[in-house]
Amino acid sequence: MEKLGFNYNDGGRAKYFSAERVGDCVCRAIAIGNDMDYKEVYDLINKYAKKEHVGKRKKGISNARNGVYKDTIKRVLEDLGWTWVATMEIGKGCQVHLRANEIPMNETIIVNVSKHTTCVKNGVINDTYDCSREGTRCVYGYYIKRNKNKLLNEDTKNVIKTQTTRDITINDIKDYIKELKIMKETIEGQIIKNQEMVNWCIKQINYFEKKIKEIIGGAE
Repeated sequence: MEKLGFNYNDGGRAKYFSAERVGDCVCRAIAIGNDMDYKEVYDLINKYAKKEHVGKRKKGISNARNGVYKDTIKRVLEDLGWTWVATMEIGKGCQVHLRANEIPMNETIIVNVSKHTTCVKNGVINDTYDCSREGTRCVYGYYIKRNKNKLLNEDTKNVIKTQTTRDITINDIKDYIKELKIMKETIEGQIIKNQEMVNWCIKQINYFEKKIKEIIGGAE
């Protein structure tokens, strides 16, 4: 197994902020991938975040410093000319890891892994730490900046070929089990919330039906 290279890169954050422990991985990955000023990306993300909607399941909005929702990441990057490439499908487990020759090696890509976003340039992780977990970390997908009319280069073709022909390993199965557990917890949480809503609706129906009977009885 060949690991990716690593280059410490905070995307330019130190130029503007002194705090080190922050959840700005999306901001710095976008800044690094686009060769943009960190503060410019920071402000751009927060501008897009203002268009987000909140609700019962979503209490707050994205923030460049503390975390960005996937939908906002998608909108920002697509508007900057990036295209999403999914590398993981439900039921198929982990097919691609953050390691050499399983992702495009001669491109700049912005990679989505579990609870983290990073930028890989020509086979080198540009981040504040090596997030590859020794090449075992599963890649959910990545954004790549490419002319839509441009044909895939040979490097990318080979990666796609590897994704479709590589044998499934025990680590792949373990990663898939983890994903299933996360999915199970999410579904269970939704079921509980849905049941609470059903119970609330039943109580409201019974209450107002009772009120109607009382009103009709009083009128008689």
